[in-house]
Amino acid sequence: MQEKDSKNFWLTNEYKEYEEFPKGKEKFVKHGPDVIHLTHLGPVFDQVKLKEIENRLSKNGIRLSHYDKSGDIYAALEDFSLISFLAISQPIIGKLINGVFPNALWDTIKFTVSSIHQKVKNRNCNRATIDEAASKPMTFGMKVHIDKNTSFDFKLNGEFDENIVNSSLDKVLDYLKEIKPSPVYKRTEFVVFNSEKKKWERVDIEKEMLKLMKKGKLNKK
Repeated sequence: MQEKDSKNFWLTNEYKEYEEFPKGKEKFVKHGPDVIHLTHLGPVFDQVKLKEIENRLSKNGIRLSHYDKSGDIYAALEDFSLISFLAISQPIIGKLINGVFPNALWDTIKFTVSSIHQKVKNRNCNRATIDEAASKPMTFGMKVHIDKNTSFDFKLNGEFDENIVNSSLDKVLDYLKEIKPSPVYKRTEFVVFNSEKKKWERVDIEKEMLKLMKKGKLNKK
């Protein structure tokens, strides 16, 4: 009887709704070299705000893609990853670094990042493991790809005010201009903004994880 009920489950309306759920969210996902993509956890903007950002980007020939991963099953939250992020592809960031795109596009990207930061900076994410359930601050920032081997996660701390966020974003392109693309694939570099020194600094993830292990604070799987 239990086996029969298990087989019938796949025919229920509940399971059909579960299957259709991600498809409804994926309709906002776009692809192509002219796309900037926003991945977020939970609502960030209403449709009016999203339309405003889309219109600003479209004036510079850029389309906005967005995906809400609420309800998805994804990897456990780590201390050095971005939960919500704005991803900028290699074709777009390359033209921004080389000055091919107008300043108005970078201003729109900074406006978008700053607006999202204000929305998510006080939010927490719930993380459940076998041993415990914990609430952690939601991390946010920008994902940037220089090429297929070289990429960066720029984390914007939740405690930063709008002035520090804008100051940090002003220095992103300068940081990237100094980067030499890696000839071989490298793991995405995690970068944080030092508000005292007013510059972006690379985080040695392995070193920091060893510190957390010694303190017993590393996330349990």
